[in-house]
Amino acid sequence: MTEPNDNGKQPEDTQIQESETAKPVDEKDNQAKKAVAPLKTETETETETETETETETETETETETETETETETETETEAKPAAKKIKAPVKKKRLGLWLTLFVVVTLAGAIGYGYYIGREILTQQESQITELKQQLSIQSQAITQAENARQALLSANSSKYSEVNERLANTEARLTAQNKRLLSMSTTSREDWLLAEAEYLLKLANQRVLIERSPVGAEALLAEADNILKDLDDPDLFPLRKAVAADLAKLRLTVKIDVEGIFLDLGALADEVDSLSMHPTRQDLMASIDEPVEVETNTVSNADSEEKTWKQRLLASVKNFFASMDKYIRVTEHDVKPAPILAPESNVYLRQNLILMLERAQLALLREQPTIYDRSLQKADQWLAKHYPQSQKVKQFRAELARLKNKDIVQALPDITPSLEMLHGYIEQLHQLKGEQ
Repeated sequence: MTEPNDNGKQPEDTQIQESETAKPVDEKDNQAKKAVAPLKTETETETETETETETETETETETETETETETETETETEAKPAAKKIKAPVKKKRLGLWLTLFVVVTLAGAIGYGYYIGREILTQQESQITELKQQLSIQSQAITQAENARQALLSANSSKYSEVNERLANTEARLTAQNKRLLSMSTTSREDWLLAEAEYLLKLANQRVLIERSPVGAEALLAEADNILKDLDDPDLFPLRKAVAADLAKLRLTVKIDVEGIFLDLGALADEVDSLSMHPTRQDLMASIDEPVEVETNTVSNADSEEKTWKQRLLASVKNFFASMDKYIRVTEHDVKPAPILAPESNVYLRQNLILMLERAQLALLREQPTIYDRSLQKADQWLAKHYPQSQKVKQFRAELARLKNKDIVQALPDITPSLEMLHGYIEQLHQLKGEQ
């Protein structure tokens, strides 16, 4: 405290210093609170702001109290001049304005910082929400894939289950059929076995007729089946034996074709092709021209030559003369077409073609193709007439071809299924009667 002046009052500077001394204390408190405020949350900042406002209000109240105290002091002293009384209220108003401005700036900074912190928190939350949405989408896709896989697995299992059920049903049906067969076999009598054997023989006979086209084998099988039916000695089998007898009569009245004999005849002709003489080739003609004439010489002893008469010698000389003239003189008949002169290698081709024609006729015989059979033999005959000299052997060969060509190679076979169908119906009827019993 300063000493009062001569008038008994404190100077104006002293009062201002005391007012300013009180002001820094409040400002230090506010600055400390500002330093702590950034470390708190937005809610705490607002609370502190309200506290600071209350503190500032209290500070203003204290300031007013001090002002009143000073006024009282001034009233007591009553020695200050009128100019000092007017300046003191003006400075107090300025101090209040500065305090108000400080509070407003502090509040604005706190609000801005709070907005910044809130914005950062909101941005982080939005990014977290986006990440959560992405994770949710991935999980949703995974769930969808798992559901699709589950549905596919269920579908596959369902199809497998249906297949297993179907197999099980088929197995049960087979077991039922096997049980029925075993049951029927356990109750099968000698008559059943004989009827089954007769049915088997009739089936074989039908196969011989339809596949092998052989009436001979089918006839033997039908006769054996008739003997089995005769051994049963059952009057109910009389219609069946009558049907078998009718089929036997059809087979016996059928004109049988000796397919094997015709086949062997064609094979024998093919083997004789190489022995047939052919027209001479160019080489043969050249060899015959260059070949010297062989003069008949007597190989007998001198004693035999002396015994020959002059007539025999003359006859031999004439023969030798005409033999030597064949080289230079050739008689040609213009009414007859000359035979073609063949190349040396053509003989092999001619023989092979003739053999192939005969083999094709054999194949047509086995397949019962009369058109191909006739054409093959006709072509072979034309081949012989064109490329072979008409010697006695060639003529006989052609006559044999004509004989084979007139053969009928299609075997006419009757239908022998009625007896088999009748026997099959009789066996079924017999089994039904036994089942009812």
